[in-house]
Amino acid sequence: MIALVTADNKTLRDSGYTPPLPVWGIIIVPVYLWKRANVIGSSKLLIVVWIAALGLSLAVDSLNHESSISDTACPLVTKIIKESLGDDSAQCVKVKVTEKLTDSFYKATASLNNGNDINITIEEKGDMIYVRIPPNYLQQY
Repeated sequence: MIALVTADNKTLRDSGYTPPLPVWGIIIVPVYLWKRANVIGSSKLLIVVWIAALGLSLAVDSLNHESSISDTACPLVTKIIKESLGDDSAQCVKVKVTEKLTDSFYKATASLNNGNDINITIEEKGDMIYVRIPPNYLQQY
C-alpha cells in the first residue's frame, strides 16, 4: 500500500497537483481517495467502488468461513451418531449453518443419507470445532 500511495503522490506532483498527505492512504484509504478526488476535481465514484469491494470481500470471507465450519462439522456428526448409537449406516452428507449466534457459536442443520435432518450446534474454540447433537434426537433415533 505504501508503494501505491508513494507512486500516486509522485504522479500527482508531476502533474502539478498538491497530493493529499500519504498517511491517509496508508491508514484510511477512503479518506485518501476522497482527498485525492477533491485535489484533482474528479468524481467520488472510486470511493464508492472501494467501499463496495471491501464489503463484498468481507461477505465472501464470512461465507467461506461458514463453509469451512460446515465441512468440518459433517464428519463429526457422523462420528457422534456412530459412537452414540452404534449405527454405521447413517452418515452426514451436508451441514448448513442456519444462524450465527456469536463469533464462535452457530446453529446448523445436518442432513443425513437416510433423509433425516438434525438441528445441531457448532462451537469454535481456537482451532477446534465442537458439534452437539440434542439428546432427544439420539433417544428417538
